[in-house]
Amino acid sequence: KLVRSRREADVYLIEPKIDEKEGIPSKKTAPPKTAFRVAHYGMSLLLLPPVILIGFLFYYLLNIRNFSIIFIIAVMASAFLYGKGPSLFVSLLSVLIYDFFFVPPLHTFRVASPEYIIELLIFFATAFTVGEITRLFRQQKEALRMRLENIRTLEQMGRELLGVPAIEQVLETTGEKKI
Repeated sequence: KLVRSRREADVYLIEPKIDEKEGIPSKKTAPPKTAFRVAHYGMSLLLLPPVILIGFLFYYLLNIRNFSIIFIIAVMASAFLYGKGPSLFVSLLSVLIYDFFFVPPLHTFRVASPEYIIELLIFFATAFTVGEITRLFRQQKEALRMRLENIRTLEQMGRELLGVPAIEQVLETTGEKKI
């Protein structure tokens, strides 16, 4: 309708500011993502006791001695929920807790066998990597959500400019059921 009409129309382009580092529209009102929040570290700390209990179950009841990988659960949850800093905090605490409670000699931070030192270093590197991948997944999910929101806004603007009804309205008018 707009294209066929003989009247003049003003068109305004609104360009979002793009964060060059991440390639996603930036919001001026959003707080910085790298802000230090003590509550996030505290909540991340609360992710460890259930994993420690499972560790005690494995070590003392089931006599399983090598189970450090279960601590990755707390690291992943921390990275997904609270970000990089809290996940690194949980990674470091996981290594120290595993060393203190489950690596001989028990209840010390000394390690009797060099193989446990290698295991602890590998665990920390793995926990860091998994935490970082989880954080990136969360970041990509948020970028995708923002892109979808922009596409919906553009779709709505296009429909309003062209006078085209939404697909839901067309389906209701023709009597078709939604998929």
